[in-house]
Amino acid sequence: MEKIRNSLSYRVVEVTFLASTISIILLIIASVFNFYDIRGNESNVIYSIQLALKDNALLYQSPESFPFNISQYAPLYYVVNDCLISLLQIENTEFYTIRILTRLSSIVALIIALIYLKNIFQSVLKIPNRTSLILCFLFLIVSFPWFNISRPDVFVLLFYILSIYHLLLYCANKTSQKHAVFLGVFLFLGIASKLTMGFYFIPFGIYFLVIRDYKLALISSISFLFSLGLFYLLLWLLDYNSTYIIENILDGVNNGYNLSKAMTKSYLTFANYYSVFSIGLILLTIESFIKWKDERED
Repeated sequence: MEKIRNSLSYRVVEVTFLASTISIILLIIASVFNFYDIRGNESNVIYSIQLALKDNALLYQSPESFPFNISQYAPLYYVVNDCLISLLQIENTEFYTIRILTRLSSIVALIIALIYLKNIFQSVLKIPNRTSLILCFLFLIVSFPWFNISRPDVFVLLFYILSIYHLLLYCANKTSQKHAVFLGVFLFLGIASKLTMGFYFIPFGIYFLVIRDYKLALISSISFLFSLGLFYLLLWLLDYNSTYIIENILDGVNNGYNLSKAMTKSYLTFANYYSVFSIGLILLTIESFIKWKDERED
């Protein structure tokens, strides 16, 4: 099978994919300091963090009162960055510095997520190292538009991967209940970052019902509720006012829905971008074929 790997066509695909991945890594690094990069509704997120830096009670205000701001996401991303920036004694008026720091926090979360993703592929699922790297690079390509900017999506990604990681470890050793506890904690931290994490609860719920592992469901549920109570207590101790939290994160933004606009403005652009992704899929398919042939020959 080394003959396939040494062939010109394989080398072209491999080098193209590697070059594309390196280019995206360089873009991520460059975008941290690009003043003109305004992707992903960052200004709204950063402005909410600026308000929290001024006074924690200002994070969730009435959208109908001045300054008519909507902090549209769940608290965790705001709170983590508020605490980190406060420790560095950055003033709330230093918008550009705050954006750099919040983007760096997102990149750190992305790196941790990729490390655990590779651990899942290689250590838990026993996927070969080369194939695991390709899968992680594919994931990095997909993640580029959203997970390296000042948005809470990367926290959802991180805590979802950690939830899967601990579920798999629990399945491998059901006597180790700490993984069931961590599952509940990370599921909560995901939804405390952004409510869309709720959609990702569905696979776990299906697993609980199909496998009928009620012990896992009970432990993780208790852990989830305990984390919720502890987080709410933390918000109260730090004087984050939650009076208008529902008005902000549930009722605050109604973006509407326009399929034709979504096709032309978003999906078409993504289709062009993900042409790089298809190169990785080709490489992954070849690697899978080589592994299959090696196993047959053995």
